[in-house]
Amino acid sequence: MKVTAKVFKSGNSWAVRLPAALKPQAKELFIERRRNGDIILYDEKLRKEAHARQMQALEELMANPVLGKDEPTPRL
Repeated sequence: MKVTAKVFKSGNSWAVRLPAALKPQAKELFIERRRNGDIILYDEKLRKEAHARQMQALEELMANPVLGKDEPTPRL
């Protein structure tokens, strides 16, 4: 989803007004500025949960490989 958000001065800080469609569930969000200048907002709890699911899926894949012994390993 790509939307436009308003940026405005609020006291000595800058604020971003998020559209209602992007309302986060968390009371706090982490802010990270990437090397390329992108600014990322994220909920640390959701990020950790997603990482745990990815690691679980990887462990399951490693325990039960899809390729048979006679099939060549794909090159990436």
